[in-house]
Amino acid sequence: MAPPKQIEKEFDGDLFEIKADNLHQFKNSLNEKFGEHSAHLFGQSIHFSLAGKTISDEQLLNMLEENNLKSTSIKKINANIEDCFMRLSISNEAGSRKMEDGSRELEGGLC
Repeated sequence: MAPPKQIEKEFDGDLFEIKADNLHQFKNSLNEKFGEHSAHLFGQSIHFSLAGKTISDEQLLNMLEENNLKSTSIKKINANIEDCFMRLSISNEAGSRKMEDGSRELEGGLC
């Protein structure tokens, strides 16, 4: 298995830390608008990504405004091992295939 720093480097696409007044409601709105697993709560913020897509801070801000979502802070961040774990667990649910022996094989990379 790859070391954590290598796994973190393999995170595909941009990741943003978003802060908002009502985190739970904001996270639910993000997931409704942009995909079920695009946003996750991390402490006092939300980690948001459009799996595999690269977007700028300005593009994200415009997307949020177009959907009437008001954040208090947005910044691009590097993925940590927890972000990779969340992405991997989602991939495991959606993108795995059953093998002959009953085990499951993930499609794609580590993160």
